[in-house]
Amino acid sequence: MGNSMKEFLLTRTSIFGNEGAMSFPGELMDRIQVWLDTPANVREFAQTAFPELSDDQREFLITGITPGEWDRLFPEGDDDN
Repeated sequence: MGNSMKEFLLTRTSIFGNEGAMSFPGELMDRIQVWLDTPANVREFAQTAFPELSDDQREFLITGITPGEWDRLFPEGDDDN
């Protein structure tokens, strides 16, 4: 039947150990859960599996890193080049 909710909130722990959350379209809830439950070495790339998601949403699925955490870890303007 699929999920008819407009959005759902997914909570994950990032690869750096920080908990974060992000909203996703409700109709993708089942597909995302199956993708997350599939071992990383055999599942589709997030870009292929979810082309309709933003780069930030796909990054969150892959690593658990939110845009805010990314900005704190890698602030712009701190280049040594």
